[in-house]
Amino acid sequence: GPRYTSYPTAPEWSTEVGPEFYHQTLSEASAQYDIPLSLYCHIPFCRQRCLYCGCNTFITNQPSRPYEYVTTLMKEIDATVAQLGSRTKVNQFHFGGGTPTHLTVDELSRLLDHFEARFTFLPGCEKSIEIDPRVTTRAQLDLLASRGFNRLSIGVQEFDPIVQQAIGRVQPEEVVSSAQEYGQKLQFRGINFDLIYGLPRQSVAGFRNTIER
Repeated sequence: GPRYTSYPTAPEWSTEVGPEFYHQTLSEASAQYDIPLSLYCHIPFCRQRCLYCGCNTFITNQPSRPYEYVTTLMKEIDATVAQLGSRTKVNQFHFGGGTPTHLTVDELSRLLDHFEARFTFLPGCEKSIEIDPRVTTRAQLDLLASRGFNRLSIGVQEFDPIVQQAIGRVQPEEVVSSAQEYGQKLQFRGINFDLIYGLPRQSVAGFRNTIER
């Protein structure tokens, strides 16, 4: 079946939904200015490909590509805000990917500044971000906490090293626990783990062990 993490799911996409329909929909949404928005920001970069991944992502270690993407994304934000008019209140804000923490601290700050200058984040707004604990630094987590992020989604998938080798994502348990513990120290109110079942070389017993760990 289609991936539940994407909505609408890929089979529903068609050329019938183009720029004119999108502009019209945003314009209609602007009339409901008292209803808060949920915003999703996609960062499509990773340092290496995980073999199970079906996300829209681009493998790069070139600093210029994320910088150019953020610059273009800021223009997209401005174009969207222009259509939404006075509807700028936000009660949910999520960064997904790819690997959002592929962006440097400066790039994250630049992008967050742009969002905060154009939207009003309500008190208690859920601000969440997906992180790969192998590449996420404490400086990045410090920044996110200082900017009001309160939920971390940590990619784990599976702890069994044989499965990790098969899926191209070798990630010791200590790397995960370090990210979790630092997130707790920074008082992120929600921390969740992403797990996957049905991976190559995975067994019921092995996955049960991952859950227990």
